Amino acid sequence: LGLEHQINNSQKRADEIIDSAGKKSKNPNFETWINNDGLLMSWLLGNVKEEVLSMIFGGDTSYSIWNNLQEQLLPNRLTPRKMKLS
Repeated sequence: LGLEHQINNSQKRADEIIDSAGKKSKNPNFETWINNDGLLMSWLLGNVKEEVLSMIFGGDTSYSIWNNLQEQLLPNRLTPRKMKLS
């Protein structure tokens, strides 16, 4: 799906309202970001065991949930890039 940017935080949440030439309107990129993030949050929370949920619950974005998961389950805090190299 090409949603890695949500988990690695390389694409920040877009502003909800954009101002173009003095006219304010809803930002379609905001809706896309929110929908994608909700999809990933649901997937992450739905694919861990119940005993892990209490460790990672409380994040408000897929990025924060992913970070909580890494902090709790990777004792030496390897990043995904470092994990691929080993």
